[in-house]
Amino acid sequence: MSGTEGRSGVDAESREARRARHGNDDPQLEEVADRFLHLSRDLIAISDLEYRYRRVNPAFTTVLGYPQAEILSRSYLDFVHPDDLERTREEGDRLRRDQPGTPGFENRYRCQDGAYRWLLWSAQPDQVRGLVYAVAKDVTDRKLAEQHLAESEAMLADAQRVAAVGSFSWDVASGAIRWSDELYRIMGLRPQEFQPTYESYLEKVPVEDRARLDAVVQTAVRDGQPFGLDHGVVRPGGEVRTLHCRGRILAEEDGKRRRVVGTAQDVTEHRQFERQLAHQALHDSLTGLPNRTLLLDRLRQGLARVERHGQRLAVLFIDLDDFKLINDSLGHPVGDRLLIDVGGRLRSTLRSSDTVARFGGDEFVMLCEELHGEHDAVGAAARVKDALREPFVLEGAGHRVSASIGVAVASPGATPDDLLRDADTAMYSAKEVGPGRFELFDEEMHARAVERLRAERLAPEAD
Repeated sequence: MSGTEGRSGVDAESREARRARHGNDDPQLEEVADRFLHLSRDLIAISDLEYRYRRVNPAFTTVLGYPQAEILSRSYLDFVHPDDLERTREEGDRLRRDQPGTPGFENRYRCQDGAYRWLLWSAQPDQVRGLVYAVAKDVTDRKLAEQHLAESEAMLADAQRVAAVGSFSWDVASGAIRWSDELYRIMGLRPQEFQPTYESYLEKVPVEDRARLDAVVQTAVRDGQPFGLDHGVVRPGGEVRTLHCRGRILAEEDGKRRRVVGTAQDVTEHRQFERQLAHQALHDSLTGLPNRTLLLDRLRQGLARVERHGQRLAVLFIDLDDFKLINDSLGHPVGDRLLIDVGGRLRSTLRSSDTVARFGGDEFVMLCEELHGEHDAVGAAARVKDALREPFVLEGAGHRVSASIGVAVASPGATPDDLLRDADTAMYSAKEVGPGRFELFDEEMHARAVERLRAERLAPEAD
């Protein structure tokens, strides 16, 4: 045996001899252990296999607020939150069976002031001595932060569900995208079945919207500017919804754009309601035809095209003959039904460039664009007469209804008011001839109308 081996053997024997002589009751070892227990900021406890505390360090009493004597006289189960009691008892049973403690085991301990603290435990059984050694960290602040975060996320999720707003975050460099639960719901998708990417999102967008959406997003990423637009998405069942997508670009300190964050709100019903309101504002509630406001707007646009391109345009003023007789004899509901049917027949005579509107009462106005001359305007009036030729069925009986029509062709520099006035003048001229007639406006009609108005002003008042 070498000298080295001999010395090692002596040292080993010396250590064994010391351990045998002092055993586990070495006062120096006890003193060192006490110092460690006092220095530790973690909660350290020794319990027996019957769940009773045998020893705790000062940090244990400081955190929980109990005197040491009160802690050592009780079972540790006495301090556990009722909701955690069963789990804690099961954990204690594992240790009694000499099984290692559950990693990351957490429970709540009641403090002397009635509050609860969250503790994270590491425990090891000692079957020889019938003890369990345990160390705990106070993780209350972390648990409260997690709870606050979870509550905030739950509130955000609830708010997103109420507003039908989903959120997203897109890392442009890596392509990774995160969606909120509400965005999955809006899209009709399930997180476990669909992996979102920018490309897979575009595939859900109708073809007619796809290029526009991509252009807006790519421009925003390039320029670092926020964006917002409406576009459609096709859900798995084929239903098309309208989303309003808004986003902003987040850049790193080096100025390179890294992330796009934003929201997508389902505005399908809202947009439908807006369209309904716009339709109601510009259409007659009875016949569904354009109203006076929409007609005047289209007439202004038509006259602007006439000035630019030299096309011809005409207005037909249509007034039903003897409509008051129908109203008075058959009632207003029947009169309304007749107006609806007349509107339908007038609509059937339109070309794609024409407009027919209910101007008020039993008056309709037709705007005819892209005409070659007066003969086209006269042809439009003839089509209206033909459309009204068949009897209308009212209260189970057929009634013939005619209309007097005035036609005015736009002259250079004409205004909407000029055209409507001239067509109205021509309509009254047609009525003077007889029902079911149409007249083309000329300057003589205007002169006669002016003369008639002057005569009425000069006529003496009846006594």
